[in-house]
Amino acid sequence: MRRILFAFVFCVTAAMAMAQASRVFMTMPDSLCPFFSPQQRITLLRLAQVGATDSVDNLFSGKSVITSLSDTRLTLSVADGVEYLLALKADTILLVNTVCAPVCSSVVRSYVANWLPLGTVPPPAGMAFPQADFAADGTLVWTDRTPQLLDEEEKKHYRP
Repeated sequence: MRRILFAFVFCVTAAMAMAQASRVFMTMPDSLCPFFSPQQRITLLRLAQVGATDSVDNLFSGKSVITSLSDTRLTLSVADGVEYLLALKADTILLVNTVCAPVCSSVVRSYVANWLPLGTVPPPAGMAFPQADFAADGTLVWTDRTPQLLDEEEKKHYRP
């Protein structure tokens, strides 16, 4: 009986942890992600949870899909060239907004659990087009995309 109870508690705890990024996405204020109605957010999450790659029409007539979902991260392709990455770190929510046109550039903002802003996470100095992502260990990684805009001669003189 104890083994059954332990297994049940373990499964419930694991399910709650997996739902954490989903729950944070559902409570994200519309001002931060105005692309979806509450029903569209639910549909996106249901599709992601079953592993479907179907897209959902967003409120701006684009196609959106959750490309990855874990207990601490959610990656959302909002439209062509627009991606949101939501990451949970301790009691902090990090929201990475990346736009690619013609090169990618990201803005990273941090929030407490109830979406009160803590501020913007600055990229390293000298990056005109910084792109943010997370390494496998969860650390925030910045990549300078500025050289993609430069010709070969300009790249020789570029110093980030």
